Formats: sequence, structure tokens, C-alpha cells
Amino acid sequence: MNYWQVGSGQEGRRTYSDECLRFGMAFAGARYWKNRMEKVRKDDLVVLRYGTRKIVAVGKVIEHNGAVKGLATEEEKRWLKDFDGWDLPAYCYVEWHESHRLENARKQLPQSGFSQLKDEEYCEQAQQVFNDNQSIYPSNRDGPRDTRRVEDHEARAFLKQHLGERSEEAFLEIRNIRELARKYYGDDDGFRYWNEFKEHEIRTFLIVPLLLTLGWRREQIKIEVNPKKLGARKGGSIDVACFSNDYLPGEWAENGENCKLIIESKTFGSGLAPEAVEQARDYADSLLDRRSKCDLIFVSSGYCYKAYARNQEQGFASKPSAYLNLLKPSHRYPLDPLGVDGALRVLELLLP
Repeated sequence: MNYWQVGSGQEGRRTYSDECLRFGMAFAGARYWKNRMEKVRKDDLVVLRYGTRKIVAVGKVIEHNGAVKGLATEEEKRWLKDFDGWDLPAYCYVEWHESHRLENARKQLPQSGFSQLKDEEYCEQAQQVFNDNQSIYPSNRDGPRDTRRVEDHEARAFLKQHLGERSEEAFLEIRNIRELARKYYGDDDGFRYWNEFKEHEIRTFLIVPLLLTLGWRREQIKIEVNPKKLGARKGGSIDVACFSNDYLPGEWAENGENCKLIIESKTFGSGLAPEAVEQARDYADSLLDRRSKCDLIFVSSGYCYKAYARNQEQGFASKPSAYLNLLKPSHRYPLDPLGVDGALRVLELLLP
């Protein structure tokens, strides 16, 4: 029996421990398949870690529908190839024993997305956590239902409906934005260079151009605005705010009332982190006291967007309303196709 570890994110970044548990799997990027995930065998133990010091769960590799492991394709388990914009196609099936609390690792675990554990102390602790936590996490190993991709002719028809004569120009500009995002994203090893593209570049060259293409005017967009400048009590910095009328310097109350939506931007490596959603929600809620019309918040990596709409009675839900990946637009959210809308709905919500 071999011991393995799989990373599920770290503080301030998109984490996916919940999805590993929910779908009864360990998954990682394609670069971790050859000589790593492909060597996993039934009854091996896998440590699910958060950061390098926390153990979320330890599980036993099992067989499901005649398979122990695999590499997702565009035809099979496509959702793993659009995991909030990340490509995590290497997977194996795991019967997780969830830790009752985040277990502290005795020493720092490897930072690799997926690797074999050979150190005796690592293996001993993994076996102990597995034995001490016998409650098996109930998992849906079949994964979410597949969702259909949005074809170009469907995108053109949507833009024609909402933008009229400007629709073809908008379609071509969105394609240009997509190609730049693809260049930033890179190939299978592109993640190594994501830190070269900072948030201000993502806002300048990906997010704002999309807003302008969809019909917002520059006078309606404000970058890195302090909520106090919108009449709110809470300080900080809203990455992108859009207003129903022109932003008027010094007119705090009027600007606060006219703030229509907020976008929190993140880098490719950070992904669509929950912390960004909470931050945007706090800003939007702080504007309510100023009679703001801000009922939409977005978190975006420049090519991926999650939209959250305010419910009159319950406020912003924890679950997104819609999801868009410009590189792989789908009709529904790949990780939750039954509960969350897709690409065209995000574009509709982003319209002025």
C-alpha cells in the first residue's frame, strides 16, 4: 500500500476540499498524472490537505464503475476541465474519512498538487487519522450532470437581442478578450507564470474592456473606489464599481445611490476565492444604508465570473446566481448545473 497527498488550496485562494469530499475523489492538474496519479492503486491511502499544515481528511482509494483513476476529457467528466476556470483532469476515487476537525500535520506537508508520501512520519500520521475517523463522508462519485457549451451562433444571437446593431462588433471584441485571456492562461505549464499577471492588469485588459463592450461608458465605471466615497461607513477599496449614471467626484450620496454593481477582481492563481465574495458582499451591504441600488456583485479572475444577485428578503445568497468562463462558456455552471445558471445569464447581468 502506498500513501499519497493531494492539495486543495490555501488561505486566500480558491479551495476545493468540499468538492473532493462531495464527489468522493481526489483531483489535480494534468501535469500530476504521469508517474503520479497514474500509479495510484486500489486501497492506497490519500491525505487531503489544506495549505501545508492542515489535514482535512484521509481516504482509501476505491473502485467506482469499474475504474480506480482516470484523466478527464471533453467527453468524459468535462466538469473537471472547468473547475472554476482551472483544469484539474487527473482524478482517482476515494472513500474519505473526514477528520472531525482540521488535523495539524506533525510537520510541513509537500506543496505539490499531488505526490507520493514516503516519509515514515507522514505515513504514520495518515494511517492514524484514517483509523481515528471512521465516519465515511457520503459522496456522489458520479459527479455533476454534464452541461452543454455555448456555441458562437448562440452568443451572437444573445448579443443581437441585447445590443442590436453593435452585436457583431461586441462579439469580435469579446473574442479578442478571450484570446488575450488564453494567452495569459498559457498551456499545461502556464500556471507557473500566472503570478506575472497582476490584478491591475486583469482589470485593465480583461474586465473593463468587457464592460465597455457590453455598453457601459467610461464615465460610469470607477476603479479602486473607497466605499466611504460612496457615502458608506465601511472603508477599503472596491476593485470595480459601475454606476447607473456618470460618477460625479465629490457627490458621495448621489454616487452611493447610483452604484449598480461591484466586481472584486482576483488573479488567475487565486481563482474565485470565497473571501473575495465576502468582501464584495460587505461593500454592497454597507451601501444599503445610502439607498444604493447595488443588487449585483461579481468575483472575477478576468476570464471567469461568478455573479451573485441580491434577494429582497434574504440578501446575497452563498450560492452564485450564474457562472461564466470566457474560455469555455457553458449553459450551466459545471460544478452545479442544476442549481446555477451559466454564461449567457452572467452576460445579461453585466449589461448596463
